[in-house]
Amino acid sequence: MATLLRDLRFALRKLRKSPVFAMAAIVTLALGIGANAVVFSVLNALILRPLNVPHAESLYGIQHGNEASSSQSYPDYLDLRDRNRSFDGLAAYDIASAGLDSGENPTRRANSRSVRRPCSPW
Repeated sequence: MATLLRDLRFALRKLRKSPVFAMAAIVTLALGIGANAVVFSVLNALILRPLNVPHAESLYGIQHGNEASSSQSYPDYLDLRDRNRSFDGLAAYDIASAGLDSGENPTRRANSRSVRRPCSPW
């Protein structure tokens, strides 16, 4: 324990002699710890926490067609909902893309997902 205290006093003396290095080290540590906390918070909220729905392990996604970007029309959804014999209920969501014109690059896109509440079984 005495060795640890002696090393700590030595480190503080060295840091006092070079305040620019000390400030750079403190800022670097603060940024690293802050970035780590932000990444973990986002990861925890999006991936690690379970979904806030009852029986989340029994949720399934249904896709129509072979393409990843295939979509279904509202009448298709109604047909699936009315003929459903396997699931407790169905919910539909929509991914909408919009172009953002900032004057520099008008090809940017923003995606949003929305779950239609009247279709939701919850």
